[in-house]
Amino acid sequence: MEEESNPWPSFVDTFSSMLCIFIFIMLIFLLNNMLVVYESAIGGKSKVIYQKQADLIESKQENSLNALNKTQVKDSIQKTLMTQNEENGESLADIKKEISNQHDVLIDKTQEIQAEVESYKESFIPLLEKITFMYQKIVKKTLLTKRDNDENEK
Repeated sequence: MEEESNPWPSFVDTFSSMLCIFIFIMLIFLLNNMLVVYESAIGGKSKVIYQKQADLIESKQENSLNALNKTQVKDSIQKTLMTQNEENGESLADIKKEISNQHDVLIDKTQEIQAEVESYKESFIPLLEKITFMYQKIVKKTLLTKRDNDENEK
């Protein structure tokens, strides 16, 4: 007796494989988004702040050196160094605050991404259960049909 080929098992295997690949790609996409958010939150802004601060200090020094004589330059440099130290302390405190705020934003984004992954999990698991149930019904029906056919042939 020839065995009939059933396309359903291969279809279900293919579908479940594609579903796993889709979920894997979504996880990679979410991880990439997390890295982009982290990089933009931490990396980009502190570089800009340091560059602006360096440009400001340089322009202040050039202006003061051009306007003052040697004795005033010495006093000016001392004052400038003192104010720069104070400004650096203040700017470092501001940078720490900003990084702390950005860290909080990053935590919020991470929690949003985790919630999205959970929602995917909640929506795909029932779908997989339905597919499994359908597959079981088809296999059961096929086996019963085969058994009935075998009994009828005898």
